[in-house]
Amino acid sequence: MMYDERSQDEIDNELFLITQRLDDFSKVLKTDSGKRLIVELLETTGVLNLGYSPELSDMAYVQGRRSIGVSLLNRIR
Repeated sequence: MMYDERSQDEIDNELFLITQRLDDFSKVLKTDSGKRLIVELLETTGVLNLGYSPELSDMAYVQGRRSIGVSLLNRIR
């Protein structure tokens, strides 16, 4: 479906979900326990590591895990 073909209800719903997601992140990051959880998740995903491995399957796994951390970090920003 092209963007132009979406109904106003679909657009409004998408904007509502985006706003809700931003509000959820904001609430989580306002608490100390929420901050600790996010930091732990980012560390677990290895978002700050380059993740090089000579083995292709290992490299794919590490990069996949890291991409989740990058996505989370982008949402926080």
